[in-house]
Amino acid sequence: GDEADAGYQANVSFSDEDGDGQVVLEFNTYAAGNGTYGTAVTAQGDDTATVDDQTQISQMLAQGDYTLTVSTANTASSTIDSPQDFGTVIVNPRSTDSMQLWTAPAGTNFDANDDGTTTADDVTALVEDGTLTQTEAVTSGDFLVHQVTASGLEGVVKSEGSLAAAIDNGSVSLSITQTNPIQNQDPKEINLTESDLSYVEADGVYYIVADTDNLETEMGSKDVAAGDEYEAVFTVEDDRLLRSASADAHQSVSANFTVEAEETSLDSEPVEVEAASNQTISGATNLAPGTELTLRVRSVDTQPGFYTTQTATVQADGTFSAEFDVFSDQSAEDTFRVTVLRSGNNLVQVDGVVVESTGTATPTATATRRPT
Repeated sequence: GDEADAGYQANVSFSDEDGDGQVVLEFNTYAAGNGTYGTAVTAQGDDTATVDDQTQISQMLAQGDYTLTVSTANTASSTIDSPQDFGTVIVNPRSTDSMQLWTAPAGTNFDANDDGTTTADDVTALVEDGTLTQTEAVTSGDFLVHQVTASGLEGVVKSEGSLAAAIDNGSVSLSITQTNPIQNQDPKEINLTESDLSYVEADGVYYIVADTDNLETEMGSKDVAAGDEYEAVFTVEDDRLLRSASADAHQSVSANFTVEAEETSLDSEPVEVEAASNQTISGATNLAPGTELTLRVRSVDTQPGFYTTQTATVQADGTFSAEFDVFSDQSAEDTFRVTVLRSGNNLVQVDGVVVESTGTATPTATATRRPT
C-alpha cells in the first residue's frame, strides 16, 4: 500500500531461506494494521518474512486496490520510489453464502489418505467415491456434515487459532435447535462443547462433522431422538470483520434436517430364490450411502445344510444387494434364513425359501450419484 494514497502501508522484509528462488507471502487482511489480531504478513515454508512497520488502523482493512512494490533496496522509501517490480493487491468484498448438509456412514474415516490430518481434499475424495452424500435426513448413528461456504473468514480463523476457537470466542457462531418440540416443552439445543464435533478448514469452505451418536443437548435429560427436526444456523458476528458493532450486520446461513430411526428391509418376505447359482438377495435401508452391510444366509432344517456371508454396500438410492452361489444344490421348498448386519449388529432377519421359479429376472441394484 501507500499511506498517502490508501491510508495503509506495510513495509515487509523477506528472505528466500530454502534457496528455491521464490518466496510465497500470505497477507492477512483481518490482522493488517493491528498486531493484536496476528501478523499481517507471513512466509510459507522455511522462508521468512518480517513486518518492519505498518500503518495502524482502527477498523479492518477496507476493500479496494493497494499498490505492491518490491526491490532489494534496504529502505521502504527507496522501494516505493524505485521499485524493481510492482503490482496490485485487490481486497474484494467477503460473503457468507450457504450451508448444505451431507451424511456419511458410521465409522467413516474422514482422513481419506491416512496422512494423519483431515483436509478439504479428504472430504472431496469421500464425495467422489460416494461415501459422503447430500441429505436432508440423517439416520441415528451416521455422521452429519455441515458444509458452510463463506469467503473472507481465513483471517479471523487464523487470528483465533482455529474455527472451533472462533466459535468458542464468538467471532462466528453455530446453533443447532429443534424446530418441532412437543407442546409445553422448550426445544432441544445441541451443546457444541459436549458433543463430538470436528472441524475441517479450507479456502472459503468449512466442514463441521457431527457423530449423531454423540450429540448432547443443553438439557441433559433429553437426548436427540428419531423424529426430531432441527435447524442449523451458522452466523458471522465478528465486529471487526463486519466493520460494524450492530447485530443487524450479522450474516447467517442455515439448513434443516430430520433425525430418523434406522429402517432396513429385504425386498420380499419370505425371500425367494431358485435352486441355481448367482441368486441375488436385495433390500433397502435409510442408512447412509456407502454403509457396508453383511448379508448372512443360513439353512434351516435343510439337507445339505449351508451357511455363507456376503458384503453389500448401500447405494445412493438406499438399495443394497449381494449374489449367492449356495443354492444350486438345493431343492424347491428348502428353507433358510437371511440376516442383515451392520458392524456385527442384526438389523433385520427374514425367512427364505427355494422355489421352482422366482418369476422375474434377477434384480440388480443401480446406483445413482446425487449431484454435488
